[in-house]
Amino acid sequence: MLANTVEDLLAILELRDGDKPEFKQAVEEVIDGLKPVFEKNPAYIQAF
Repeated sequence: MLANTVEDLLAILELRDGDKPEFKQAVEEVIDGLKPVFEKNPAYIQAF
């Protein structure tokens, strides 16, 4: 499953790891920090 937007990435995270709140929170924080990079070059989203 590939994500094309940050929202897709967060939805996949919820489906896959919704039962792991600490992991999910950590990934969300990293994604939030990388949003400017993802907005500038969306191809990096698929690397996540």
